[in-house]
Amino acid sequence: MAYIIFYFLIYFINSNRNIFFISILIAIFTYLVSYFYFGVFTPFTSDFGFLRSIPAFLLGVALFIFYSKFPLNSSIYLQEFMAALFLVVSISLSSVNTWFSYLAIVSFIYCVYVFSSNRDGFLGRLLSMKFPKLLGKYSYSIYMTHMLIVIVVEDFIEHILGLPYKSIHGLGALLINTALLIVVITLSHFTFKFIEKPGRDFGKTMINRGKGVPVYRS
Repeated sequence: MAYIIFYFLIYFINSNRNIFFISILIAIFTYLVSYFYFGVFTPFTSDFGFLRSIPAFLLGVALFIFYSKFPLNSSIYLQEFMAALFLVVSISLSSVNTWFSYLAIVSFIYCVYVFSSNRDGFLGRLLSMKFPKLLGKYSYSIYMTHMLIVIVVEDFIEHILGLPYKSIHGLGALLINTALLIVVITLSHFTFKFIEKPGRDFGKTMINRGKGVPVYRS
């Protein structure tokens, strides 16, 4: 749905400036309707899940247009620190009030803007190391597998071990979350290697054959 809407945007509107403003307006409208009608922050998953995806996608479009026009030029060290601090604070407060969830969106947009810069500060250099780059490569597989793992572990703890999963705090919660991260990243390595990458390569091969482009296999 997000791609379909984006197609019509670029088909009927030939100005990046207009696409920028329309994308932001659609995103804000969707979030406001969600808040005032449901009282919570985009509570959509399988039911009308596209209403959660569309505004996020369009905000990414708007951010790309903004960054191409106004790349980051100020102190990269200060900007990275402020972006990380803003993100941590807004996410930490997101459970206090729904409006902090919207603030978390703004903080994430700011992080993408800052860390998309061609210049790296201290945090940027950390993110350029091998392991963060590996997580970036596995990011789609992580996105596709993490909820399945969370649901399985939650059911195991509640129905097999008989423990109240959502009331576990402190060291227990830290250990569970650490174990979840390890399992998700490990599983994502295999789904990337045996499902995502072969599927992506197969799709590219079919597209190139349709265009009459020679296909070379390594």
